[in-house]
Amino acid sequence: MSDPERVMSADVAGLAAAIERAAADLAVAEEPAGFVVAIAVSAVTDWTVETLVHSIATRKISPVEATRECLNRIERLDGNIHAFITVDADGALAAARSLEAELAAGLSRGPLHGVPLAYKDLCHVPGLPTSCGTRTRDYFMSPIECTAVARLREAGAVTLGKLNMSELALGPFGDNAHHGDVQNPRFSGRGGPVIG
Repeated sequence: MSDPERVMSADVAGLAAAIERAAADLAVAEEPAGFVVAIAVSAVTDWTVETLVHSIATRKISPVEATRECLNRIERLDGNIHAFITVDADGALAAARSLEAELAAGLSRGPLHGVPLAYKDLCHVPGLPTSCGTRTRDYFMSPIECTAVARLREAGAVTLGKLNMSELALGPFGDNAHHGDVQNPRFSGRGGPVIG
């Protein structure tokens, strides 16, 4: 084993231990198809990535259920926080179903298998417009796929959609006159109450 492989192995072992500790907070109930529904103290959308990765890998929650939880939260809150420019609910659920079938067949693409993600609207995602946060590009469909998006998709990530941003990336705060200013998903406005 090379030095980088040893370091990676140690990192993975540490991550696995953290996942085990976080998963201890879950109570589970059996469900058909070998998946288990996680009944957590908090919502899936409040879990750490480590908890979600472990829960999918151990079938405490399915990729479809994790994706639905994320989509439900987006639907419930995005009108106030303006995090998304484009949500691809149908595409996300179709990808999650396919990834769930792979897990049921004993196939895993790695730790991101079935984990829902979204990408800044600068990244080209097949089938979704790339507006770069401006109205003049609302319908631009790129013929190419962003390398980072391609690698995450190949690793089994589920694409939820495209995230809002400062118009043409000309600002650090997510101010956007066209799609609404991005708000902190935990606090509305400046230090306001949690919007859960």
